[in-house]
Amino acid sequence: IRWRFEHGHSISGLKAPVTVSPGNASGDFELRPIEEADQFAGQGIALRSSEFATADGARAEGERALLRLLHASIENGYGVSVKPRIPPGFITEYGKKALGGDRFDVILDDEFGLCVYEEKGRTAFANVGTPQLLTSQPIDRFIESWQRANVQVTTPSGRLLTSYDLYANARFENSSRARFLLLVMSIESLVEQTPRTVAEQLAVDAAISAVQASGLSADEVGALTSGIAMLKNNSIAHSTKLYLTRAHEAGVLSVPESSLQFAKAYNIRSKLVHRGITPAPSDLADRAAELERIAKELLLAIIEARWV
Repeated sequence: IRWRFEHGHSISGLKAPVTVSPGNASGDFELRPIEEADQFAGQGIALRSSEFATADGARAEGERALLRLLHASIENGYGVSVKPRIPPGFITEYGKKALGGDRFDVILDDEFGLCVYEEKGRTAFANVGTPQLLTSQPIDRFIESWQRANVQVTTPSGRLLTSYDLYANARFENSSRARFLLLVMSIESLVEQTPRTVAEQLAVDAAISAVQASGLSADEVGALTSGIAMLKNNSIAHSTKLYLTRAHEAGVLSVPESSLQFAKAYNIRSKLVHRGITPAPSDLADRAAELERIAKELLLAIIEARWV
């Protein structure tokens, strides 16, 4: 099992592999340091088990060990990353052979989370490490950009400030999942849910009346009528789709497919949040790039009073 502690957290005294006994018949584990802490996250750790007769047996014990790790982190007040926060680097097969040399027979990708593998000879794990990019802006360029900013809004609205804060925090964030979700929220926070048509609202009222006359308990009627009443407005996803379509027609958004791009991103967001389905970090990074462009164009247009 491969993981990384939250920023600022590590295991003190872990300079070499340590044997850990889980207290059952599964054999000992080896705990070893993999990566030093950096500005992105804390110490990187790997936990490797002894051999199992079958892959299923190894996976079952690995899942129990993973849950122990999650339990310990929650109980002791820190977090661990068991999924890659950003798209991982890539080592070619030629590179692996060069790294292995005469020391190892097989080199596997050092992936986050639980990995079950068949050991063939001397096995090792390798990773590229966390890419780092540092940028700076000359002071004269910053001053020039600040001075020529086309600012028309005199009083920033709550929606504008909230949207920008989410947009900016997405820039701060190095987790592909958190960055993606923050950008989805940055865009939808600008949108008010639009009311449905009069005919649709009358149909909703009829459904509420039917529930009230159904003979259900007061709690059941209250829960159902509350949920049905929410249908008088379009969903936030549909309202945002209409908002982005109008924004493109007004010349605010440069890409005609912006509405479709957000709809696809919102569908991914729903699967991620409600069903636990996480796309690959590289896919989330591509979607986040589309969302960032949408949020950027909307925020600039609002500050310049070209859009509301």
